[in-house]
Amino acid sequence: MRDAYMDGDDDHSNLTDGLGGKGLKPWSFHGRPALLVMDMQSFFTDDCSPAFLPSAPTIVTRLRRLIDGFRSAGLPVIFTVHKDGGGPMERWWGRGMNDEWTQELALQPLDSESILMKDVYDAFHNGSLGRLLKDMKVESIVIGGVCTHLCVESTVRSAFCHGFQVIVPSDGTACHDREHHRASLLNMSHGFAHIDSSDNILTKLETIHD
Repeated sequence: MRDAYMDGDDDHSNLTDGLGGKGLKPWSFHGRPALLVMDMQSFFTDDCSPAFLPSAPTIVTRLRRLIDGFRSAGLPVIFTVHKDGGGPMERWWGRGMNDEWTQELALQPLDSESILMKDVYDAFHNGSLGRLLKDMKVESIVIGGVCTHLCVESTVRSAFCHGFQVIVPSDGTACHDREHHRASLLNMSHGFAHIDSSDNILTKLETIHD
């Protein structure tokens, strides 16, 4: 059952109420940050799509504010696009993401910004993201987009294991329902990522001087 569980200014508080973990304690950026926007494609944001996530339109506005904040600070913004190629995800779900739903992005990259293609949950899988972040001298990554418990969480875990500080906007990522979203936030806050609201992340970003 797909659920529109985000629609208000209190989404961060509602989603993290009762959760614990080091990742929900006060934090600050370590080194140069980048923003990674994951799979914000029409496959998830268009209400005509078979994989539409009802809360995805809500996070578009919040991600756009984060993108604007990173751009204004002169900090990197990176986008991922998922497209199946007959791999494990296509076999698992019994369907692929075809061209009809792959091409249109709800948030448009600038010509100077990187778009990384992937066909598994983890954006670090083929090595190109890690190399790109290293070349950009990035030490912290804010990761938002879809789906919270699949591509976002898989990439968060991998980013942590690659040595990056990871921050996840609780209200800037979405999945099928509130239950899966909160479970993923619980996992990430316990061992992998700082969890905060998109507004608080933007406030902390103002202290960064690139």
